[in-house]
Amino acid sequence: SSSSFKSSSASSSLLGSALLASAVALAVATATATARSAHADSESLRQEKLCETSPDGQFLRVAIDDASCVRLRHLRTTRRLVYWFFTAYQASLYVSVAGPEEAHTHENEEAHTHTQDQTTYVAIRIWPNGRTGGKHLADGFVRALRRRLQLADGLDPETQSSLRYLETVFPPEVSHPLDLVWCGSDRLLLRYRNRELGVIHNALLANTLLQMYVDADKSITPALATAYRERSSQSQY
Repeated sequence: SSSSFKSSSASSSLLGSALLASAVALAVATATATARSAHADSESLRQEKLCETSPDGQFLRVAIDDASCVRLRHLRTTRRLVYWFFTAYQASLYVSVAGPEEAHTHENEEAHTHTQDQTTYVAIRIWPNGRTGGKHLADGFVRALRRRLQLADGLDPETQSSLRYLETVFPPEVSHPLDLVWCGSDRLLLRYRNRELGVIHNALLANTLLQMYVDADKSITPALATAYRERSSQSQY
């Protein structure tokens, strides 16, 4: 009888330990899931502020840093054609235009102030035709840039380092818009699905990449080059 009682007590103890362990594991799993969900929500909210188009598609709101943003006006969308009229991707051009609605906005805890920003901001949003490998897209950019830089004798060690960096920042697969944002002449932001991929601080490389799209004579997207040239002519008056 005593042995039976001890066996019953041991079984109850083991059962209680198992239940306690299950409860602890469930609590930990719940807490972890909650933390991940909260992190994902906060990350989503943060990402939504990086690049966002207006409902009518006429403006692109771009976060420049943690406290400021700028609105760019849509000028033109065109197709990038390769391989016997096969559409590789669409490219949309957005440029800052002087006016109250494009004012640079600085935000802090106490007040919202608007100051006219003299920096020229340009964004090109690339829409791939279906799913495209990020490495394939990066290779295309780097080859085109290297060719143009070699012709201009611009492949100095710093620029070559920036080219190697550019190759590494593309995501494995590109199936959503890829944003290239030029902040003046010395900073190029690369963003994908509103995530910061990287920042190029090499002015020569950034300008060469921009000229690939908007140069009047050597653009790979003549329609964007024409829209950019017309915008530049209008801004002088």
